[in-house]
Amino acid sequence: MIERHPLCLRRRAFVRNSLAVGAAAAAHLAWPAPARAVNKRVEDFGAQGNGSTDDWLAFSNALAGADVVELTAGRTYLVARTVVVPSNRTLIGNGATVKLAGGRPSMTPVLSLEGNANITVRGLTVDGNRANQSVSTSLAENGGMHCLKSRGASQARLEDLVLRDAYSDGLYLGKARSVQRPSRDIAVANCRMENSGRSGCTVALADAVTFTGCTFARSTGGIVGAGVNMETHYDGDLISDVSFRSCTFDGNAGRGLKVDIVKVGKLVGLEVADCTFRNTKSSDLCALQLGARTGALIQGMRVLRNRVDRYLLLLRSGTTGTAVMSNVYIAENELTYGHASIKYLSSLCRNVVFERNTASRPPTLRETWKPTFIDNDW
Repeated sequence: MIERHPLCLRRRAFVRNSLAVGAAAAAHLAWPAPARAVNKRVEDFGAQGNGSTDDWLAFSNALAGADVVELTAGRTYLVARTVVVPSNRTLIGNGATVKLAGGRPSMTPVLSLEGNANITVRGLTVDGNRANQSVSTSLAENGGMHCLKSRGASQARLEDLVLRDAYSDGLYLGKARSVQRPSRDIAVANCRMENSGRSGCTVALADAVTFTGCTFARSTGGIVGAGVNMETHYDGDLISDVSFRSCTFDGNAGRGLKVDIVKVGKLVGLEVADCTFRNTKSSDLCALQLGARTGALIQGMRVLRNRVDRYLLLLRSGTTGTAVMSNVYIAENELTYGHASIKYLSSLCRNVVFERNTASRPPTLRETWKPTFIDNDW
């Protein structure tokens, strides 16, 4: 039997004790593990989903108490007040419907993101119950009765939604309540906005917004009636870095896409690519309007490879005053039954180019200053 020297034993005990102390210290200093997301069904908070009972309180409690809230497929959840989705929440519809009760007061969207952040809403139908609302259209935003509204929200993902029968807009993206903060970093994918009383979507004050594979259909409102309406409301408003990719604008009473920058507003960065405009019902058969009014600015606009069933209108509204457009590139678009109409652009415009477009006839020009035309077929 080999006897170990006492010094050797003491050294080994010291090492063991040191390792134990070090491990304890490391455990004490380490960051705590992130909490696991809390997943709940809205029924866990008392929702009935029968289409007649008001489930607003159940939604509010569920979104306050869980990180991920799921609905049950095939059910209709009636709400008599706006459901506000807080920050850091995911709402999964699983094909269910959230419907606004009839007779609601003005400024009652079905869902609101307010100014919150890091939100996902997917797989849900939102029904504004338009036929059973009666709000004065003279109010702001045509009564504010949207299916889904953002007031300066950020980092929001809206996926696989149907936003239908809104008294106002299917989707409204605007500024925060009390500060000039836009809705920012909003990704809208595979969503359908249909049968809206005003527009399928209004973009009023926004930055870094992408629409991919969306459909804007059958907006019937008399005020705008556009598939998408991009408009500034106040002096100095800015819309920036907005893109529409592989979207469809179908059967709207007004323009498919209406860009109308007003009140000394600015649009900096717009891309409309690989989209289809069809069944345009506007009185002048204009499917795509790219416009600004006196004092406004449009800078950095690309309109590429779209199929437009009627007219493409590039204009400054009104016959006097100035609106500046620069770096506008309109290329490889097919105007199947119409042409480009270009009105009242001023000599202050720079680098406005039409290249390799096809149309049934040459563009209509109503000004002395002309864009650059390259290899177009009309």
